[in-house]
Amino acid sequence: MAIHKPGWSHRNPGERAPKVIALTITTTDLHQHLKTLHRLGLYAVPGWDGGKLLPGTKPRELSLDPPSLEKMLAADYSDGLIILAGTANPLGGFVVAIDVDNGPEYWPQMPKGFLYDELGTQNHKRHIFVRTTDRLEGCLNLVVRGSGELVTEIKGLNLSLRSWPTIPPGKPRGYMPMSWPLDPASDPPALTARQLADGMADLLSRTHGESVRVKNFDRGPVHTGDPANVPTALADRIDAELERRGAKLKNPGSSGWQSGFCPFHDNTKTPAFSVNLSVGWVCFSTCGSGTIFGLATKLGLAISPNRSTWKHNTPPSQHKPIAVEWEVIF
Repeated sequence: MAIHKPGWSHRNPGERAPKVIALTITTTDLHQHLKTLHRLGLYAVPGWDGGKLLPGTKPRELSLDPPSLEKMLAADYSDGLIILAGTANPLGGFVVAIDVDNGPEYWPQMPKGFLYDELGTQNHKRHIFVRTTDRLEGCLNLVVRGSGELVTEIKGLNLSLRSWPTIPPGKPRGYMPMSWPLDPASDPPALTARQLADGMADLLSRTHGESVRVKNFDRGPVHTGDPANVPTALADRIDAELERRGAKLKNPGSSGWQSGFCPFHDNTKTPAFSVNLSVGWVCFSTCGSGTIFGLATKLGLAISPNRSTWKHNTPPSQHKPIAVEWEVIF
């Protein structure tokens, strides 16, 4: 498969990533980049404050009905460009966005179904877009076993990832396009989202020298309550407490899920918390997930002892663990 590599055409293993310098981005440059993304089956939307979704934006709805090339070219990206995750790819499979926060500076090869990658705000950070055979709902976190350090997020439907030419606030540099296939049809998707995560965990374990594991597998197991049986008063109290703690939840879409800052760990840069006030919650960092009743307890809210009519048993996950006995080829 032919690869276009503007950033590392002749780099050898072990060679450091190129130094990124500030460049003036012209409209022609940006439009050519948008056309390349669209050819690869990647869809861009404008952002603000260096990569946040515009107020009122519903990523799930956009991913299910992505913008046309004409809409992409007509949008204003002066304050950030964001690529949607979870979209169906015209060449087959579904797009996942891999946000590598702590990885190797040199990547010997990309996963099967590779579409596009770019250098992050530091040389060990990377954004990689890949096609999988199934659509990932939510996010898979890859963490160091023991310390719980988050090293990579694999994002699917309902999520997105900011991209070039975005310049994040407070960062010394923005992102840099690195490589993409000249003919993406020649490398069809061959891995499920879980298999991709297992392969990434194996690769990062070898480059880190310590075990990296998959902590979260989508949002399926988070749906652990019966929406009809959650008292409205309890939901209102949780909503008020989250607001008091600075979660800054966005308005829910048709799914009822809202995203914002997690009230259980100190981070006001990445909205890693999602909650459905009728169902449950999840933190895509290290705080876990659970029912709406468990969230109330975790927030220190007193709840009624009469729970005989509350049906909140955890249903069995529809996803079965995969015994991987092979090495993923990257």
